[in-house]
Amino acid sequence: MSTMTRLRRVPQLGEAVFDDYTTLRCSSYYRHVYDLLGRTVVLVPFSAVPGLPLRRMFDSDQVFVRSDTNYKLFPAGVHEIAELGRWLQSYDEYRNELVVVSEVVNFEREYRCFCRNGRFFCGSSYPLEPYLPVPDHVRDFAETAAARLLTHGLTMVTVDVGVGTDGALRLVELGGVNSWGIYGSNVADFIAAMEAEALARADV
Repeated sequence: MSTMTRLRRVPQLGEAVFDDYTTLRCSSYYRHVYDLLGRTVVLVPFSAVPGLPLRRMFDSDQVFVRSDTNYKLFPAGVHEIAELGRWLQSYDEYRNELVVVSEVVNFEREYRCFCRNGRFFCGSSYPLEPYLPVPDHVRDFAETAAARLLTHGLTMVTVDVGVGTDGALRLVELGGVNSWGIYGSNVADFIAAMEAEALARADV
């Protein structure tokens, strides 16, 4: 606990260790990577969802709903539009929070890519074993997304990339490096990158 407290007293070092949840809101980073999502997405207040013409908007009987925040206020998932109103009532305490509503896309495989300064340093497929290495074209895609966030202070970030049934790459989401499973990533590379970032921030 004393170590964590000391880290928080040094802003530059703390930022290298703790995730920036404000910047990691979808409403913050989507504006920089929207074209990489590869699907139609809207952000609205939770309470507004039942009144939206979702079938007309997405030409489907299903939508995907998730919290705007990086720390999930409720389980993200695919929902039948006909049942959405009843499900939303279960989380009425979040009625004033922003939520992400998007068309449903299917992924054959997903990859978690850890990036520092816009460059991939470790990663693997997820969430099911066996974990596979990240292909070069997926790495390139992840680095494109990570590089766009550099000017906004996100030097350390995870980029989750989905490979669609059509072979197209789509950004699943961005996340912080501390709140995500490492899965089959090289732990030594992860630790080395975290240490390098901390030392750079601390100007040691």
